[in-house]
Amino acid sequence: MKQDLERKLLSELMAAGTSFDAFIEMAPEIDEKIFLESKNRYIYSAIKGIYQSTELERIDFETLIATMDARKTLDFGGGAGYISRLDDPLSGAYATTTAKMLIEVYHKDRIRKLCERTIEVASNGRAPEEIAEKMIDEMQRIIESGKTDQTVTLSRGIKKIREEYAKNERRKTIPTGIASLDRHLAGGGFAIGDYIVIGARPSVGKSNVAFNFMVNMTAQGYRVGLISAEMDIDSVLERTTATVGNFDDDRLRSRSLNSQEEKAFMSACDILEKRNAVISDAAGISITEIGVLAKKWKREHKIDILLIDYLQYISPTKTGKYSNRERDIASMSTALKTIGRKLNIPVIVLAQLNRHAANKEIPQLSDLRESGQIEQDGDVIILLHSFEDAGERFIPAPFANGNDGIPSEGLVLLSIQKQRKGKKKVHALVRFDKTTGRMTSIDTKHSEQFATSELARAKMESILYPSKADDLPF
Repeated sequence: MKQDLERKLLSELMAAGTSFDAFIEMAPEIDEKIFLESKNRYIYSAIKGIYQSTELERIDFETLIATMDARKTLDFGGGAGYISRLDDPLSGAYATTTAKMLIEVYHKDRIRKLCERTIEVASNGRAPEEIAEKMIDEMQRIIESGKTDQTVTLSRGIKKIREEYAKNERRKTIPTGIASLDRHLAGGGFAIGDYIVIGARPSVGKSNVAFNFMVNMTAQGYRVGLISAEMDIDSVLERTTATVGNFDDDRLRSRSLNSQEEKAFMSACDILEKRNAVISDAAGISITEIGVLAKKWKREHKIDILLIDYLQYISPTKTGKYSNRERDIASMSTALKTIGRKLNIPVIVLAQLNRHAANKEIPQLSDLRESGQIEQDGDVIILLHSFEDAGERFIPAPFANGNDGIPSEGLVLLSIQKQRKGKKKVHALVRFDKTTGRMTSIDTKHSEQFATSELARAKMESILYPSKADDLPF
């Protein structure tokens, strides 16, 4: 019976807690209008309002009654007596299943009423064409229920672009802070809503890319969210402070810093404490949980960009009889792209390359593990390569702007293999210090020497903002 389903769903939602956002994502058609009993509509509205304005793990009857009383909707919701007679909410785990059942009943009821109305209208002698047209229109509305319409007219869209041009506003991008890379990215960074994939073999430095991006972007005032599915939070923070302080993170873990390194560590902590970033180390996190967490971070912390380390460590939401790893990765890749579009933020995902890529000069898109859908989804795909690890003593001239004799030691190539809005097959060289995890660009045209650790540390401690042509400070 529909009324029983309604009451069951309300009870389960009271116990849904932080999973309420996931429920909304999974059951977007749940709206006050689908509740047959008007009092259940008022109760659902109150539950939704409580979860959107608080961080409660569950809602007890007293809280719900007090909220509805304050809203002056308690009487419309059946009163305290009716609410108290709802089943005691033990778990919200089945809320989505109950919601889907309720939606199905709701639409079947709409179809039944439509058929009854069609028979009634047909008996009144109306033209068959008119009856069929109205029935098709109503059926289409049922089909489209719960779907978000992103349609924009060409006229309105062109007007918006014209207005943006008149304001002389460039499309917003977020620089990586690595100058040699930003020069090759359309707009000088990652665009809002873009899905960016960073691929590399083990030990080349893909996790450090995420840490360097986080530090550089927060230096510019951007708010960053980092989901580390591979490393725990303590390891992430130790690696990040070592990167900023320019010292060996192994010495930090072993608590064997010398006096100079300890001073650098304290300075790094002072800097990072002022930055806006949120970090989660949820091992085995599912793609659905990432969507919920990203939405929460966007709402509570106003994040401008999301970093995920890394794709192959994410768990699929569900697996079935016909599931395989390639299909799971494809599904998760598409879901991550959708998250970025919905939240209007760039999403950067690190991904593993197939091991046979180690013998190639530089990796190709086909070297991305389970690559098919990742290639298709990615707006920007950057693959890392170490010529040093490949046994080459010098950087090949084509990747060093024609310069010969540049030693490969400590250098990593960032190869932009795909870029929807800019040039592809372009490359940037960065210096990667495996001891500290720091990445900085190299200007191969002049073969500049990098700053000494003392100069780098002085630059860090001054917390100067960079010139447009230089790397960002840590």
